Parts: sequence; structure tokens; C-alpha cells
Amino acid sequence: MAFCAGVLALLASAQRPGSVLRPGAGRVAISTASRRALVSTVPLGLAVALGGDLFGVTQAVLSIAPDASRTYRLDVLYPVGGFRRYLASDGAFEFVYPKAWLADQALSLPKAGQVRDPQVPFVPRAVAARRVGPQLDAAFGPPGGDRTKNVSVLRAALGKGKDVMAILGQPDRAAQRLLDSSIAPPGSGKEATLDAAQLRADGVLQFEYTVRFSEGTEMAGRVIRNVACVAYDAGTGDLFTLTVLAPREAWGAEGDVLRMIASSFRIARPDARRPAQL
Repeated sequence: MAFCAGVLALLASAQRPGSVLRPGAGRVAISTASRRALVSTVPLGLAVALGGDLFGVTQAVLSIAPDASRTYRLDVLYPVGGFRRYLASDGAFEFVYPKAWLADQALSLPKAGQVRDPQVPFVPRAVAARRVGPQLDAAFGPPGGDRTKNVSVLRAALGKGKDVMAILGQPDRAAQRLLDSSIAPPGSGKEATLDAAQLRADGVLQFEYTVRFSEGTEMAGRVIRNVACVAYDAGTGDLFTLTVLAPREAWGAEGDVLRMIASSFRIARPDARRPAQL
């Protein structure tokens, strides 16, 4: 949350010369909202023909031609090549994640219309959209995890007509400013090191960084590597930040998978957006 808020603060402060930036479980079925979002992109006959994935046959068939399966976004319903696709209910963004990872129940149960824990507040998307500040829109992680390995997406209303990258500057400079101001500001007990940064061809700022936690903090001695993506939807004025993170020791074996999650993150074309499902 602090990361997305930091992006917003950085963009705001860039327009005020001389201003100082202050630092700020159980498996859940694929959401009904995601299924609704898929209907408009997959031919009905094809979706029906693929049926119920008896004995994993559908997964095997789709994996034979993974590119075609992903083009039709069939990986929203069935894993393709070991990955599922998350498609926002309004079609605003999408990304893939390992098929064994589970959705955050606090988000997925209300979206699916399922029975939820009464302690978990349910805020309809139309209401949440009016809230000030970034809102958690999607989150997935491995079962039984300790929250040090996951992917999450935050959405914030920035307003239309912004030239975000012109405000943030070159990728290296923009990423470093975000690290210094919101991810590991002075006194936070964290030290952040920028490992790489790039502006992708689709206009998404993507960068990798490592965070070391100091003694006296809740995660003292831990070292976490992260990949972050920052994207701005000029059509709606929404700002999105996706973050993939895992302990440094996991990156040797899983780095390619974690980077693939980040690289798959996309925001939709304006003509592909749909009204939000409440």
C-alpha cells in the first residue's frame, strides 16, 4: 500500500516545486467476476466444448497450443503451462500466476459472491472506487505461505490527462526516487537497493529491487527481492502498481517464474474495458 501511495505522492510533489516528499487460506474458486469478464472474449461454443476438465484433459489440450489458449484467455478458467490468468472484473488489467497459488480470501470471496467471514468487510467496487488512496484489487500467494512470497495489485484514482513518465523521469531515476521516498525511507528500518529498471514498450515502468530489514524490525535479518510494475491508464485516470516479492534465497530456483508474473502484467485498451461488476 505504501508503494502505491508513494507513487501518488511523488507525482503530486513533482508538480509543486520545492515541496518535500514525506515518507509515508484455503483454496478459493476462480471468481464469478473473472468468469463474467471472460465471457466477452471467448467464443461460447469453444468455452462449452472444453467442459469440466475431466482428469485434467482440458489442461493438457490447452497446453499443446499455449499461445492460442492465452490469446482467447482460456487460462482464466484452466491452467495453461502451469499458470492461470487473473482478469479484473472490469477488464482493467490482467496477469498470470502459478496455478498452485491461492487468492486472498478477503478479496476473492466477496467478488465471487460466496459466504464470507463476517469479520472481513465487504466494500462494493463502486463504493471502493470513491475512496481516497490506493485500494488492493488482487492478491495471490502459495498455500501455507508466510506472506513473504506473493503478487498483489493496487489501484488508485490519479485523474485523467497525466503524463506519468514525464513526471517520474527516466526509469532508473524514477525507481530510485520511489525506493527512497516510500519503500525504504529514512527511519523505516529497511534498506532498499535498486537492481534494474526499464520502461517497457507498452509504457509500463518495471524495476527490480532488494529490501534488507534491520535489527529491531518485525522481519529483522530478512532479505526480500521484488519486481514492481507501475502503469497508468490514460482512459480512466487509474494508476496501477503490481508487486511480486519473495525471499532472496527463493530467486535462484524461482526467479524466472516471478519475473514472468511481472512481465505478464497488462492494462487493457480503452475499447476493451467493461463496466465494473458489483
